[in-house]
Amino acid sequence: MIIMMPMVLFLGNSIWSDDRIGILVGERLKDRLKNEGYEVEITEESGFSLMDLIAGRDTVIIVDSMRSGRHPVGEVLLVEPKDLEQCAFLSPHYAGLPEILLLMESLNLNKPRKVYIIGIEIGNSYVVSEELSKDLRSRVEHIIEKVYNTIVKITKHS
Repeated sequence: MIIMMPMVLFLGNSIWSDDRIGILVGERLKDRLKNEGYEVEITEESGFSLMDLIAGRDTVIIVDSMRSGRHPVGEVLLVEPKDLEQCAFLSPHYAGLPEILLLMESLNLNKPRKVYIIGIEIGNSYVVSEELSKDLRSRVEHIIEKVYNTIVKITKHS
């Protein structure tokens, strides 16, 4: 059975400075999105445990930090899942989002029909700190509204 309610999955890591942005945005948008009919999950999980969260859903919107080096810190981008496949590799020690989607498709594991990724460009994701960098912190309110507007736009057109 396919779950039709759109799920918004906010990912991040609370000890890696800017990588916590997905969690922060999720905490700020959770009630607003739930009141508008979205299922919201905020998690620090990664790898294969993500499969249980997204399996069997019609639409999943994933909000996470990204570091491309090609965009200003704090820019919010809609990333196509096919673009992630270019960096996918399977490893017994690490499985990220590209690998999870690829594996679900390969094994016919009830992959969501539609997957959208909203990436938030960050600076350094490998600084251990419970604080966002100054550059990212100054853009938090803008990021929250841009992520919200992108979610609404996606679901109105899907």
